[in-house]
Amino acid sequence: MWSRHIPYLPYWKEEYWMRRKGFGKKGLAVILAAAVCAGSLWPGVSVYAKEGGSLSQGPEEGGGEGDFEPAVGEKQILEMKQVLRMNEVSHVRLTEFGSTEQETFYNLQSERSEAEQVIEGRPGRKAWEDGWFSYTLPVKAEEKNYLTTVYYGTESQEPYDILVNGDLEALEETASDSERTVYSDGFYSVRREIPQKYLSDPFITVKFVPKDNSGSALYGLYLGSGYDKYPELQDLSFDIGEMDPAFQVENSVYTVRVPRNTDKINMTAVPHKQDGLVKLYDTDLERYVLVDDEKAVPLSLSGEKTEVLLKGTAEDHSTERLYTVSVVKTGDKSQLKGLVQTAEGKVEKEYTKETWSAMAEELKAAKALLSNKNATQTEINSQVEKLRRTIENLKKVPAADTGRWITDSKGSWFRYPDGTYPKKAWKLMDGKWYYFDEIGYVKTGWFQQGKTWYYSDTKGVMQINWKKIGGVWYYFNGSGAMVTGWQKIGGTWYYFNGSGAMLTNWQKIGGIWYYMNGSGAMATGWQKIGGIWYYFNESGAMKTGWQWISGRWYYMNGSGAMLTGWQKLGGIWYYFSGSGSMATGWQKIGTVWYYFNGSGAMLTGWQKIGGSWYYLSGSGAMLIGWQKLGGKWYYFNHSGAMQTGWLHLGGAWYYLYESGQMAVSTWIGTSYVNASGVWIK
Repeated sequence: MWSRHIPYLPYWKEEYWMRRKGFGKKGLAVILAAAVCAGSLWPGVSVYAKEGGSLSQGPEEGGGEGDFEPAVGEKQILEMKQVLRMNEVSHVRLTEFGSTEQETFYNLQSERSEAEQVIEGRPGRKAWEDGWFSYTLPVKAEEKNYLTTVYYGTESQEPYDILVNGDLEALEETASDSERTVYSDGFYSVRREIPQKYLSDPFITVKFVPKDNSGSALYGLYLGSGYDKYPELQDLSFDIGEMDPAFQVENSVYTVRVPRNTDKINMTAVPHKQDGLVKLYDTDLERYVLVDDEKAVPLSLSGEKTEVLLKGTAEDHSTERLYTVSVVKTGDKSQLKGLVQTAEGKVEKEYTKETWSAMAEELKAAKALLSNKNATQTEINSQVEKLRRTIENLKKVPAADTGRWITDSKGSWFRYPDGTYPKKAWKLMDGKWYYFDEIGYVKTGWFQQGKTWYYSDTKGVMQINWKKIGGVWYYFNGSGAMVTGWQKIGGTWYYFNGSGAMLTNWQKIGGIWYYMNGSGAMATGWQKIGGIWYYFNESGAMKTGWQWISGRWYYMNGSGAMLTGWQKLGGIWYYFSGSGSMATGWQKIGTVWYYFNGSGAMLTGWQKIGGSWYYLSGSGAMLIGWQKLGGKWYYFNHSGAMQTGWLHLGGAWYYLYESGQMAVSTWIGTSYVNASGVWIK
């Protein structure tokens, strides 16, 4: 009978949750809301009001009444956590004394005992002198078992001797390790380990014998396992900023980057178990204070970096783990980025070694700061000034005499310091290519070297890439050579004729038609040109005739135009939709139904489709109603299906053979139809 779990919600746990919701006079929600209202948690302002902490908010607003002292607030939080912990670790929770169902379930046995005394709304069970009461409780033999008893009063000793399986000394073995907890409402609890030797059976009997005739009562009896010793937080988060790294159970050091104008953030810290604790270091009190982990805790930020210290505490309320969070106000790096780009644009050989080294050193420091996500505005501003100063202090190396350009009536040529000059040769000067002719003048405009054409601007600089000359586009490769024929440039195909001009519009190349758009790019796929649709394959070739495209058939005429509507091809009629796709199956065109087979051919005459016979006229139109075919009458319903058997139509009965032919002037069984096919008798 003891194998099932007790379904009752223990009184203390129920009261605990009422307090968490703010309904109790000393509720945790009230206490913690008052703590938060009294001040922020970091730094310089205490979480608790030290002097005259008058609070005006009521329970519904999360506040409390009267002055508030830190020790009182923490005591209430701890007390509620202790109550929750006692319930969480216990598999036996007996609090409804006097409840026949609950006490009978635990096999209550007693003499001179009653469940009458009620204190603070809590029922208890007492025994008078020479009386006793006992319960049979299930144990968990595979782990340690702890017995917790709850009493009321200030007695230094418990009012009852406790016998386990009849042994008065059973709990004396662990008495030195017992845990005594005093609560603010006058109750106190005592927790002891039950020696392992008493756990060999699935149940133990716990008997209570009064030490005197005071009539003190037992207000709670719990049996459970040991406390968890896992102090790691289950979660840690902030409502503003970027947390680095993202929360991981095994990590205890974090950085939170927030915008530089942030003056407060809210932290949420969740213990591993709900009855664990979270403590936050208060700089005013110079110690760790207990906080309500059910709520976000506001943290004030001063300066550019704030260190937050907190501890996660295990269910045993003693095993702790320290967490360090650095909240950094990130700075604006845009100005520093601009200076780095300026510095990187400088050419080392143009400046003296001393000034260049100074700038290079500050440039390296600036790049490191840019990659530092935790850089503060002060650090950034300082580096901006250092890098700007070294850039401004750069000194140019005196330019060497490499020669000079000379222009006369025939053109321009280049004279070296020794009086010589280049001729009939390419020369790279200041990163640009020039070509000098046989007598030394630099070439401009179009000129040919061997079989290759080049183009140089008015200063003689050889051109590369795209160049519009005389209203025509040309392309010169990396060596300056003008290209012709097909060219793939930037992933797009273009065509240049023999003179190098880029072609546009329709072009017939190698017997195949292509289309180049206004930018010269070769078209592929569907293209609407001059209001007509065309299709070009991946190589750009215009397609004609039947084409299977994306799972549909299309037909392009000899000029490549996509056909639509009715088309007679090879003596067969087809129908193409407005999008050009060939129709198959039943199609309603205008107000008439037609049928096209799998190859798209329009069918005529007798056709058996989907198990029914239809008749399609010479134009392909599906016939309905009475039709005289081959001198015989047939009837087709509104969907075009040929009818058979008896047919009631226009108030008269007709008979249609299996072939659909109407019977006339004949007997159908015992019925006779006349020459018009109408049944008359």
